[in-house]
Amino acid sequence: MKQIFNPRPIFAAFVCLILGIVATTNIILSRSIINIIVLVFACIILIGLGVILVFNMFKQSLSRLRLLVIAFSFVALIIGSVIGTIVITQPIKEYSGEVSVSGTVSTIKEYSNAKIYYLEKVKINGNSSSGELELIVFNKGKDIDIKVGNKVKSVADISTIDKSNKNLYFLANNVVYKATTQISNLTYDNSMNFKYWIKNKIKDNMNKHMNSGNADISYSIIFGEKENMNNDTYKVFSYSGIAHILAVSGLHIGFLVTMLLLLFKVFRLNRHLSNGIIISILIFYASLCNYTPSVTRAVIMSIILILAKTFNRQYDGLNSISMAGLIILLVNPLSIYLVGFQLSFLCVFSIMVFASPITKLLTSIKCPYKLANSMAVSLSVNIGVACVMLQNFKQVSLISVLSNMVILPIFSVCFCTMFLVLFLGLIFPFVNYVLIIPNVLLHFIKLLANFFCNINIVNFEVMHFSYVLVALGIIASYIYHFALVKISIRRWICVVTAIVIIASGFLINIPQKFNYNYVMVNVDSTGDYAFITNKDTRVLIVNDMYNSADIIEDLNEIKVNHIDYIVVNKYSVKQKDMINELISKYKIKVMYVDSRMENIIYNSFSRNIFVRVISDDNNTFTINDINFKIVGGLDENLGVIANYNDTSILILNNNANNSKLKLYLDDNIYDYVITTKGTDFKDLQAKTIINRNNISEFEFKNLLDNVKA
Repeated sequence: MKQIFNPRPIFAAFVCLILGIVATTNIILSRSIINIIVLVFACIILIGLGVILVFNMFKQSLSRLRLLVIAFSFVALIIGSVIGTIVITQPIKEYSGEVSVSGTVSTIKEYSNAKIYYLEKVKINGNSSSGELELIVFNKGKDIDIKVGNKVKSVADISTIDKSNKNLYFLANNVVYKATTQISNLTYDNSMNFKYWIKNKIKDNMNKHMNSGNADISYSIIFGEKENMNNDTYKVFSYSGIAHILAVSGLHIGFLVTMLLLLFKVFRLNRHLSNGIIISILIFYASLCNYTPSVTRAVIMSIILILAKTFNRQYDGLNSISMAGLIILLVNPLSIYLVGFQLSFLCVFSIMVFASPITKLLTSIKCPYKLANSMAVSLSVNIGVACVMLQNFKQVSLISVLSNMVILPIFSVCFCTMFLVLFLGLIFPFVNYVLIIPNVLLHFIKLLANFFCNINIVNFEVMHFSYVLVALGIIASYIYHFALVKISIRRWICVVTAIVIIASGFLINIPQKFNYNYVMVNVDSTGDYAFITNKDTRVLIVNDMYNSADIIEDLNEIKVNHIDYIVVNKYSVKQKDMINELISKYKIKVMYVDSRMENIIYNSFSRNIFVRVISDDNNTFTINDINFKIVGGLDENLGVIANYNDTSILILNNNANNSKLKLYLDDNIYDYVITTKGTDFKDLQAKTIINRNNISEFEFKNLLDNVKA
């Protein structure tokens, strides 16, 4: 029988490990029919591989290499299923209410009225925790100079993160608790280990010798941490298609390895010694970048390439990327759900598949080889990344091929100079004055990014994209490049797959019509907001908002493409750009605001928006046939009551508690009370109290189905 693919045991094991992890984690976390189908498919493959393996142990009908592929696949599928089950079902000690928390700050995020500190080496009430903690500190205009690596301690209101599909990002990063506190409760000390001393020293040198905006960009470029970057700057980089330079990946590692090889060649170091030094530097650099999947993948593949050349062995890109994936997933199985993992692996895979044929196509039409190769690599990366970008960010840049060809040569000089100067500057401080060179280059890169960003065709946006379509694209790409069949057959497979992906993508993006009552609520660290609709009216209520992207993501999930009204209960100047983004994206025509903010609102927003005032006298207002009341007035703002179609819904904000609610609520019996706080609202009269912390996303959606008229 003619073989269709060259047997690759390591690649087969990598694919089956992914399948095992995805199948088991999804079936545990969700009960949707798609996930059940995935699990059944995985079981069929597992049984089939087992039968073939057992059968061929007694009958020599397959080659030893093919048997090895089957054996590796069988074992990897079992291991993936086992570790996927273990990581999701392992017990976590539950905490709720007020506790004492302490830990070392690993990451800091800044918002308008709060900072979020991610803590490692966590202790809760003096007991060590295996997971990390997200500590939200409300600063009320005050600030304290806490840096990464500092040890902090606070009394805080804690909750355990629910194991659900929505929280996979936290689970993959080993964040298992969320806590909130006020800045007055926080204490810290400045001691830190060597790793964090280096990162803070480098950051200080950046701030001293570069302007603040470029310093934040440089820190992101060197360590891949974008939390302190200006949001507008990040959007410009994203829309122009060069946001990948802000996350340490194969691009950065490739530049670094090339620079080190050239330096060691100048100093005529022994090849084995220089290779050993490079490997050591790469591992240390990966630790500074917190071993993120993208940098870990790049470092492992670079080490394999260096070792292959050292021992005169043939290097195989597919086996190399598969080995990197196996190592990463065995250490942290949930890394498969991180966008960085998906983008990093698909970038490299896409270059392997498409770069060579695109280069041949371009050279056949008399394009110079170097230009053709540069365009081919850029196009390949965009093809591979597009599906993940559409799935996770609901947009893909259409100008990125051109922008990367222009900007990446400048960036290569900028990165190499910056890296060398910053690390030499730790020993020789006077070297830091050379940072003026990357500072100027970054100005030039920002100018180019702004130019490409302002081109009208820059972005293609969707509301939905499915991982099933991503998987179809990967399978078709693999067949096109690696299948040992006629090229015409491979082309037809790709054409048919492309048609299926485009048609399916169009169908799943048809907007929702909402011919019924619907409520969507989010009350967590990203802010308090609710989306309420009936047949004729769509209302978005915003209380505290730290990030408009989270609201947009939730609205995309239910296929909302326009909103009639926005209600802004609490407004601060820092929210202006976020609210303007929502108004523009959803074509909102009417805004309800606090009467005390009326003049500020008029001066802050487009004249295309009609502003109506919420009276502070009775705190009620009506939008078509939906009656609203702000609980506690505009000062306390404990939540909102919505009454329509004989249904009453009380949506509580983060600051609501039983004692405050007693002062403002009457004896009415509410149909639904929705909250995410672990507080016992014992005095509330309600038919159903929905506590989002105690139920899964699936159960919550089913409860809200009862609100439909």
